Amino acid sequence: MPFEKSAPDSLNVAESFYSLQGEGRTVGVPSVFLRLQGCNLLCKWPCDTIPVWRHGTQKTFLEILREWAVNGIIQRLHDGAHLILTGGEPMLRQRELFKFIQVFFDNLNFTPYIEVETNATIEPERDGLNLFVNQWNCSPKLSNSGMAKSRRIRPKAMQYFTDSPKATFKFVIDTPQDVAEMMEDYITPFNIQASAVYLMPECVNRAELTEKTRWVAELCKEHGFNFGNRLQIAVWNETTGC
Repeated sequence: MPFEKSAPDSLNVAESFYSLQGEGRTVGVPSVFLRLQGCNLLCKWPCDTIPVWRHGTQKTFLEILREWAVNGIIQRLHDGAHLILTGGEPMLRQRELFKFIQVFFDNLNFTPYIEVETNATIEPERDGLNLFVNQWNCSPKLSNSGMAKSRRIRPKAMQYFTDSPKATFKFVIDTPQDVAEMMEDYITPFNIQASAVYLMPECVNRAELTEKTRWVAELCKEHGFNFGNRLQIAVWNETTGC
């Protein structure tokens, strides 16, 4: 099956599980993760989900809902758990996701609180998925990702998200110098408010998180940004699926 394509009324699902939101504004909230296959970027530092999103199983919308009914996920969502659409880059599948949420509502007569994890390079379509999304969790990439600036910074998409009251911005910080780049490439040109910015330590295990937390927290204090914890690493020493 081609890497980028899905059959009609289906999604290429890399994994789906119930846990707690590990990052950003709603860290700690009970959440259901629907991770889709594929991404339009390939960062050089250890993207925590590459081994997962490279692979996917094609499932129809109704197959997903039936699985979720059996394993209790529908009940979790009904009780208030957030639905987090993630990847990879889920916005590659925004039309399919829009249809999926419509099918979800048609069959269950409610829609959950929906968060979308995105690298902010793809602009949401008018009258599409945005109608259902409660929260855009944008994670724009810096040069520490290894991606060319022309690929990781798409001004039209960035402007859409910076204009949206639903959006917050998470930046992966590897060294203190990354903050100056973030300010020059994103904060200043797109006029992103400090209250919408989260700095997250670049790490893949608990030891790295502990080592970087103090100085990243100090940078947050200095600039008035939010500190972005990585709860999944702090608690489980894992990056996904926990």
